[in-house]
Formats: sequence, C-alpha cells, structure tokens
Amino acid sequence: FLGICMIVGFLPVSALAVDDPMDNSLENVVPTSPSVGREVWIDGRDGNDENSGASIDDPVRTIQKAMKLAGEGGTIIVKEQITIEKEPDLTLENVTIKRMDEYPYDSRGRLGRILYISESTVTLKNVVIDGNMDKQGDNWGASPLIWSYKSKLTISGKTELRNDALKAMELRDSDVTMEDGEIYNIGKLNNGNSRGIELYDGSQFTMKGGSIHDIKVADSGAAFYTLDENSKLIMTGGEIYDNHGKESGGAIYFRGTIEITGGKIYNNSTGKNAGAIMIVNSTDNFIGGTAEIYGN
Repeated sequence: FLGICMIVGFLPVSALAVDDPMDNSLENVVPTSPSVGREVWIDGRDGNDENSGASIDDPVRTIQKAMKLAGEGGTIIVKEQITIEKEPDLTLENVTIKRMDEYPYDSRGRLGRILYISESTVTLKNVVIDGNMDKQGDNWGASPLIWSYKSKLTISGKTELRNDALKAMELRDSDVTMEDGEIYNIGKLNNGNSRGIELYDGSQFTMKGGSIHDIKVADSGAAFYTLDENSKLIMTGGEIYDNHGKESGGAIYFRGTIEITGGKIYNNSTGKNAGAIMIVNSTDNFIGGTAEIYGN
C-alpha cells in the first residue's frame, strides 16, 4: 500500500493518492510522601478526602489527595472517573493510575473515563495511566483514558498511556505536547470507534519525542484521527510505528493541518490505502525536513 495519501495540496513526498470521505503551586505539585508505594482507591464522584483511601469502600475524592497518600511508586485504583477542573498548574508524577477490575459503566452504557480534564493545565510526568483492558471484557462501549476540554497537557518523562479498548485521548479545544513517554496497546479490531488520539474543535497535538505504537483499530487512523479541519498535528520528533487501521491511513487519518518536520513513521499498515498517512480535503500541509517515513 502507499505510505501517504491526500486529496490535494503540495507536499515534498512522492507517494500521493486520492480519498473522498469526510496559584498555588505548592498545592498543585505532587509532593514526596512518607507513605511510599501505597495502593490508594479513588472515587471522583462519591469519594471523600477524609477517607483513608485504603479500600474500595473508603475511597478519596481528589487526585491531589490520592497522590499524597500513594507516594512515589504507588498505585491509584480508579473506582469512578477522576475530575480535574480549572487547575492552573497541576503536575501528576511517579504513580500508576489504573481502572479497577470490572470498572462500572456510566449512564450512557460506556466504560467510564479515567481522567476528565476541563479548563486546566496539567503535566503528566513519569505517570502510568492504565485502562486495565484485559479485566473489562469484550467491551464496545469503552471511553478514553483521558478526555480533555479546553485544557493544556504535557506528556513527559516515562509516562505511559496504555491498555484501553477505545482511545488514549479525546481532545476538545485542547493543546497537547508530547515530549517523551509512550502511548500503546489501544483499541480493538472489532471496535470501529477505536483510535489512539482523536482531535476535535481546533485541538492541537505537538509530538516532540516519545513513541506511539501497537494500536489496532477497525477504522482509519490508528495513532491520530480527525475529521475537524481546524485541528492540527505537529511532529518534530518521536516515533509512530507498528499501528494498524483496517480502513485507510494506518497510522494517521487527518482532515485538519499536518506539519511533520522530524521523527520517524514506520511499519504501520492498513487494510486499504496509505499505511502511514491519509490526508483528507486539506491543502495547508508540510511533510519534509528530517522526517523519515518508511516500511509502511
């Protein structure tokens, strides 16, 4: 299959094809806790920060309290969605945040999100966010690990977003910078709504480093997907590899703007056209610089 497809526009790439679809900073930086490596339960709906967090029946409510109790290397088990709203500078670091086994469904019949972030600036540093997919059954109604609205996120250090049947991130009017870390093992080949990262409402994802890999979806754009012409993908570094979409655009399916000037995109595959990138109805794009795209 061709590595890159687009409808119209100039790119310094040889393979083209056609598709026609559609403060208080002290409170907000997680401190080193004397309670290192604890397991803590959190319930963002019905929990209480006066609770111990020691069991499913005694969960805390806020991520700040859970982080303090868990300490460096601890595990936060999510009973109900964690909500982060209007936080100007929040850093989450050095813990694992994981869905409980047999996580409850929300009112829409979907497996709930782990993090709902609204109108906030959040840094994920050396954090593992684990959807615990193998313990949720063959679920078509999953939700993303992270749902972001009007927020700015930074992914850094050894952060991992992994093991979700639907998406790693759904972005609404949000700006994400990936400096390092990994996003992997997302989606199921029997779920047509699966993606790695999906962008809406003028969102932007800037990839400077890290990797996105081993995402398998039944539709297009395993790593990145948008039908929003106002959204943007910028890639100056990092690697996107070993992803598969059954439809067109094995790694990236994008109606918005793409600027790829560095990094590597390789060993991605598709059931139809463009193993690497499908650009749809968009002309203001650039792929070149030191970017390497091969083996797709």
